[in-house]
Amino acid sequence: MILDDQKLIYIHIPKTGGNSVERAFSVPRWQRRGLIDAPFEVDTVEAETEPHLPASLLQRSFPERFDSYFKACFVRNPWDRIVSAYSWLREIRGLPVTFADWIAGDFEATPPRELNLFIRPDLLDWITVDGRVAMDFIGRFESIESDFAALCRAAGIERPRLRHWNARRHHHYSLYYDDRSRAMIGERYQREIDHFDFKFESIGISTA
Repeated sequence: MILDDQKLIYIHIPKTGGNSVERAFSVPRWQRRGLIDAPFEVDTVEAETEPHLPASLLQRSFPERFDSYFKACFVRNPWDRIVSAYSWLREIRGLPVTFADWIAGDFEATPPRELNLFIRPDLLDWITVDGRVAMDFIGRFESIESDFAALCRAAGIERPRLRHWNARRHHHYSLYYDDRSRAMIGERYQREIDHFDFKFESIGISTA
């Protein structure tokens, strides 16, 4: 998503707090409606306000703004992100399987659009151009409040109020995993785990 008033390109990776960030910047809801089901299979786009657009697609579509605007995103531990995706799919799409069966079945029964957005890409797919990370700022979902403030400082823009939208309360992600499912997610997202030094953490309460 391109925010011209702030001269900011925000890469909204699903399940990383993106709705909260977009609302903080007063992006109208109609502009945040998803229109593209498979953004990694599209050459260019005309509407820069589609919420889930990878950096490579924005660079091809709007090269001048991409090169000159401040570029930012938030990332999230994949074990946590996948639990958040599962909770959303259960509540919104009526996913009919248990978490363990969903992981063991390679995410079978996931609707195509959510498969293309939630599951198939890893974090680096969203934020790289020609194999290189193209972000000026990368925040962490786990510290979204302080990192959002740091984003605004780094981008030289006034910090709006950040509220947590689209949250769904669930148990800490570690409680959803057994050894097999933990290893399967670790293997699937090994590249981003290594890049961002993500760790599988202990129990608590999370919202997402």
